[in-house]
Parts: sequence; C-alpha cells; structure tokens
Amino acid sequence: MQKNIILILLLIFSIFFVPLHTFAQNQLKGIVLDEQKQPLQAVNIYWKGTNIGTSSNEKGIFKIDYLLKPFPQSLIVSFIGYKTDTLLIREPKTMVEIQLFPKNDLQTVTITEKDRGSYTSTLKTINTQTITSGELLKAACCNLSESFETNAAVDVNTSDALSGAAKIQLLGLDGNYVQMTAENIPTLRGIVGSVGLNYVPGSWLKSIDIIKGSGSVVNGYESMTGQINLEFLKPDQADKFFVNAYLNDQFRAELNTHFAKKINQNWSQITLLHAENMLRELDQNADGFMDNAMMKQIHAFNRWKYDNPKTNLKIQFGTRMLAENRRGGQMGFHNAQHQPNSFGIDIASKRLESFAKIGQVFPNNPFRSWGLMLSQTHQNLGAMVGKKNYQGKQNTAYANFIFQDIINNTNHKYKLGLSATYDRYDEQFVDNLRPMPSEINLKRTEKIVGAFGEYIFRMPEKLTLVAGFRMDYHNVFGVIYTPRLNAKFDLDPSTALRLSGGKGFRVANIFADNLGLLASSRVVVIEKDLNTEKSCNMGINLTKNMEIKGKKTNVSVDYYYTSFQNQLVVDMENPQLLQFYGLDGKSFAKSFQIESNVELSEGLDVRLAYKFDDVKTTYKNDIGLQTKPFVARQKILFNLSYATKYEKWKTNFTTQWRDIKRLPSTVQNPEKFRIDGFSEPYFIINAQITRKFRQIDVYLGGENLLDFIQPNQIIDAQNPFDTHFDATLIWGNVLGRRLYAGLRWSIKY
Repeated sequence: MQKNIILILLLIFSIFFVPLHTFAQNQLKGIVLDEQKQPLQAVNIYWKGTNIGTSSNEKGIFKIDYLLKPFPQSLIVSFIGYKTDTLLIREPKTMVEIQLFPKNDLQTVTITEKDRGSYTSTLKTINTQTITSGELLKAACCNLSESFETNAAVDVNTSDALSGAAKIQLLGLDGNYVQMTAENIPTLRGIVGSVGLNYVPGSWLKSIDIIKGSGSVVNGYESMTGQINLEFLKPDQADKFFVNAYLNDQFRAELNTHFAKKINQNWSQITLLHAENMLRELDQNADGFMDNAMMKQIHAFNRWKYDNPKTNLKIQFGTRMLAENRRGGQMGFHNAQHQPNSFGIDIASKRLESFAKIGQVFPNNPFRSWGLMLSQTHQNLGAMVGKKNYQGKQNTAYANFIFQDIINNTNHKYKLGLSATYDRYDEQFVDNLRPMPSEINLKRTEKIVGAFGEYIFRMPEKLTLVAGFRMDYHNVFGVIYTPRLNAKFDLDPSTALRLSGGKGFRVANIFADNLGLLASSRVVVIEKDLNTEKSCNMGINLTKNMEIKGKKTNVSVDYYYTSFQNQLVVDMENPQLLQFYGLDGKSFAKSFQIESNVELSEGLDVRLAYKFDDVKTTYKNDIGLQTKPFVARQKILFNLSYATKYEKWKTNFTTQWRDIKRLPSTVQNPEKFRIDGFSEPYFIINAQITRKFRQIDVYLGGENLLDFIQPNQIIDAQNPFDTHFDATLIWGNVLGRRLYAGLRWSIKY
C-alpha cells in the first residue's frame, strides 16, 4: 500500500484536475509581421521570466495561454536577424499585432554569476542535484569516485581491503542500480561495474547531475534508484589549455591536461589526457598486506563538435581509450624476491569507447527537433585474486533516436523514440584454491529493442507532469514494460514539490558487479536460471529557495521507497560461502534526506545534510528478512566553504559522520576468526586551501585528517590460502591520513 499511494494521487490529479484547468485557461491570439508587414513564421514568443512559450505558424499567427498571475504581463518576441521586442499586456486581450524590424548591429553581452557549486533546482520536473565544476574543485577530485566527498546523496565505500576500488550507494542501494550515463549515453555498465568509477578523471568533467528516482524513460530502462549523468568539457567552451598536477604523501601522482581548439565558425575539438601512477607499497596497519594496490593508468579522450546556426544541425563525436593495471596483495609479492606461496592480486583493464550525437532543430519550427545517439564499447577485464582468476570481455553497441515536438503550444510537449542495445559477454571464473579446481563459464548475448513515449504537460506556474512509457523486447526475457510518472507542483515561485513513481530493470553481472568479493577463501555458489532484476521506486521531494536577512538559502527534503520484485541476492551470511540466488521474499530500501545550503555572508557558504537509510533483504537458509550489510543507517555531512574577494583564496572543510553498519555473520567461524555483528560509527574530515594567481591555482589539502583506519580489515591475514581468510568485510577507511598538493594552470581564449 505504501508504495502505491503517490502514484494513485498523481493519477487522480491528472485525470480530474488537469483537464478542467486546461479548458478554463484564457488565451492570447496574435500575428507577427516583418518591416513590410508580411507574416513571419517560426518566431519565438514566450512570457518573460518563464519557459512558457510558442511559435508563429506559416501565416504568422500564434496562440499562447495567459499566466496565472495578476496583470501586467510581459511577452517577449524574438526572431533571428530581428530586434527582440517586449510587449506589455496590461489587461486581458483577445488579439494583438506585433511588428519586428531587422537588426542593424550585433553586440555581445556577457553575464557572470557566482558558481553555486552544488544545487537542486526548483525548475526541473525530476529531482536533480547538479554538482558544478566549482564544487568539484573543493576536493582533490582525482576521479569520479572522489567527486562526491562534499555530497550527501551519494555514499562512496571501499569494495575490499586489497584492490583500492571504490563503489557507490544511492538511496541506500549499490551503484549497480544507478544508471551511469555520459551526456545521456549509457556508460560504465557491464563488466566494469566494480572498477569503472576510477575511469573518469574529475578534471574532465564540466558537471555531474544526480537524478533521484526512476527518472525519464528517454534515457533507458536501467535507472532503478536514479541516474548519474556526466557532462564532459565541451570543445567550444573549455579553456584553450589546461593542466592539473597532483601528488600526495603516499606518492600517488596524477597529471591531467587538455587542449581545445576552435577550428572555424562551425568546428571545434578537444583532446584530454590523463596519467596516474602509484608505485609505493604501503602497510600502515602492519597486517602484511598493501593497504592500497599499486596502480598505473593512461587515459585519452578526443572529441569533436560541429554546430551550424544556419541549418540548426549539431554533430558531436569522440573516442576514449584507457589502459589500467592494479597490483596488490602481500608486501613484496610483485618484487622479484616474492615467495611462491604468497598472496597477490593483479587487475588489468583495457577499454575503447566511441560515441556520436547528431541532432537538428527544424528551421521553421524551433520546438520540433530530432536527435540520434550512438555508441560502442569494447572492454577487456582480467583479475587474478590469489588463486582465483576472472577473465571478462564485453562488446556493446547502442543507438537511441528521439523526436520531440509540441501540441499547439509549449504547455503540451511529447517525445517519441526507438532504442537498441547489443551486449555480448564472455566471462570465465576459475577457482584454483581447492584440490579440485572449479570453473564457471558465463557467455551470453543480449539484444534489446525498445520503443518509448513521453508526454509533458505544463500548467504555467502551477504544475508540470511528465508521463512516460517504455516497451523493451529482450531476446532472452521477452517483453518488459517500464512506466514512469513525475510531477512538479509550483507552490510558489521559489518552492517546488515533486512526486515520482516508476519501474526499472537490469540484467545482473554476477562476477563483474562483485569483483571485490573474490578477495576471500569463500566458495562461490551460483543458482541457475536467474531472472532480470526488477524494481519499483516511489519518491517525494520538497525544494525551497529563500532569502534570510538577504542571504540565499536552499532547503531540500526527500523520501524514496524502492521495492524489488526480482533481485540478485548476494549472500555472505555463511563465512565459507559466497552465494548468488534469486529473491524469494521481500527486499526494499527506504531513504530519507534533508539538506540545507546557506550563504552566511559574502563568500562564506555552509552545507548541512542528514540522511537515514533502511535497507532490508530476505535471505535463504532460515535467515529471513535482514538489514543489508555495509549500509550506514545514518549519515551527517557538514561542509564549510569560504572565498575571499575575486577568489584569490579559497578554503573548504568537510566532515562526515557515518553510523554503524551491519556486517555479515561470522558466528560459524572459530572464535578467533569472528568479528562483531556491527561496525563502529566514525568521522571523516577533509580540508583544502587554494591560492589563485593570474593563470595558476596552487592547492594544498588533506583527507581523513583524523587518521581513522578500520581495525581488523583482513581475517586470518597470516594464512591467505586457508579456509577463514577474508578481505571483503570492509566498512570503513583502509587508508590513513593523506596529505596532497597540486597546481592548475589554464590559458583561456
């Protein structure tokens, strides 16, 4: 009952209230003429300060609904090559005549505004938090997994004690249920689910959009708890030259650079390069194992953009290439003198990814457009973990075509589209730990063809509804339907109430999604005939922008409930087994969050957030419904940022408090190999200071300044090939205090 209340209210509202109001609106009719009083077609007409608008037809005639607010109302009329006109409507009229005149000269106007860092807009229908480039610079932000240090919605955890790989959680659930997209093209999916967060350098990003809930059907079916969309630097907007050099006290070094060039009026390109190196063996807790894997990564990205204002045709395409190698395990394992029975890990990844985006706005109708997105990915991933070996190959092709238009006016929009996804996986897992080696081969080819439609209704300054529906045909699992509904109520110009509901599905990648869990002596057991994972997500959000004594304040409160109909259960409750099987019972996640961003004074900003997660899953073997392990029940985040005039000095301080987490049971182990059933709460403090010169920024910072390290990270570390060895029960930091320094040098156009 709980999960259906929001959806029922939305449907009742849309069925009864929306039509009544639509027919009750008053409209303004008009005609737009040129200097010779001839009709002008495709002229943009919209109300000032809103996105409510329409366009004139081939006879120059238009219709637009009046705003639901007192008169006077200002109507903006604009057309390429003509002077923009503003018509002040002092009282309701039925007909107006507007005449436009050609421009005699063109002038450039530059508008600057303080970067808000991270914000939740009241304008978007779907609950979206945007992390800007300014926010990303508040921390070292070496890669995507480190881009959420000042964010409360996304939790970043270490997957195991050996590899150094990170994983995220959103709405209390693993990142596998978050759709990762690069400019709305699916990415970092498939066999890189456990390591892909390290594949995106933070300095390459223009912004990150965190979308909570099931989102839009346009972007696909895999958004079950939300979507994280990455916006990379654009060729025509990036600095001409940029370099970011980073070094910490553990001798992790990074170099990021890009070169952008505007070739001519239509063409521009950018080349981004990334190199990373960590060659020092480090064992701060003296357990005989490296705290973090040594790592080398080389990454290159080249993208092009074509923009023709005359035809409204836009084209973008590019290619990314990556090679990474991680080596860890016992101290000295990778030296020439290592012992033959010592424990080591070696993870090698090679990735080639290409994309193309083509789109056009119809010259005679600015509200009608089409777009085509294409991508292909080739990924090789090999992992040696002790005496366990995993080899995975993935080939993916993706296409998505979208057409959008309006119905009569911009209060009624729709999107229609077709999509196709081709995935071919070839995975092999070999366990040589036992006298009788076991081998598991997983080969599959997935072909998914989908059709979708989305209708957007706007009641000016009152309500926006986005109703979407997908139908996807999967060559193995048949037809799957994905309905979604989002609504935004504008309670006042600065307050938005959002409701959302929808379904999503995905096909789990058993080993790739859980690669870090191989760092133990557990026997892998996989149930046959696993089905797709399916879920339903419902949510509510209230966002309020206000001024308190002239200081800007933003408050956002939300609650989301996710329930699973099918799910891959990862069962670690037997310390000798790692079991994968289908859900037989309840599985759900409840997530509540409240966040406030306050401008205390000029240049001084404070962020305070609290989050509560309740995540439970039904396990077999008479265990029943239990809290999911490794999920902090509560989290508090406090962030303080200060910048002097002209941002010559910038400081940032962030602290996080994480509550206890339930840990998998170890009661079946001998007493000396048992751990407590719950972790301990802990604080993490990070800080950074930046000095800005003309073209160079110099920054110093520290992470985990309290030097908190999880105790007992590895069970039976002295005997890595015995029955009780386990390096997967990680709930806190595996690395101690880290100090770093770096510089950023940019040359602008």
